[in-house]
Amino acid sequence: MAQHLAELAALPRTIGPAYTQEGLMRALFERLGKTPRADEVVYVTGVYSGPRYRSWLFPGVGEVLGELHALGIPMGLIANTDVPGWVMDRNFRGVGLLHYFPVRLYSGDEGIEKPDPRIFELAAERANLSGRRLIYMGDRVDKDVAGASAAGWSSILFRSALEDSGGAADFEIDSWSELKAILLE
Repeated sequence: MAQHLAELAALPRTIGPAYTQEGLMRALFERLGKTPRADEVVYVTGVYSGPRYRSWLFPGVGEVLGELHALGIPMGLIANTDVPGWVMDRNFRGVGLLHYFPVRLYSGDEGIEKPDPRIFELAAERANLSGRRLIYMGDRVDKDVAGASAAGWSSILFRSALEDSGGAADFEIDSWSELKAILLE
């Protein structure tokens, strides 16, 4: 059993950016000598990934996204995550935010992760916004700010965990309430 757990723990490193929790659940079934049906894998993945709750959101997220949406500002989402896209969509729907993001790219589904500029370029292409001034907001300099910069986008660092970007980000904010003023400049 310990060997099986070690093999499963190594999956993210073995598979790379295309790794998802759905793949982990499928591998778990196989290691147990079971041939899973697709619906069994989906069910177990959903349980493993768990629900998300509105109380987990940063203060003001829903309100700010609603205001930006009402102003016609196109928004999308790029996430480095091993949670399958269908689960992420369910989670965003559950907290009332999914409709704000018509274009969503999840690294595990795409097999590309930030800071690779290709995931930003793919997002621009899917949103039909190539060639326009685009801006990406994230909370990591090494993934979000660096990736946006490499793709030719502007960047906003949301300082949820960091003090500052050391000048790497075009803008830095501490609260979602600051976002609207930046985007309307």
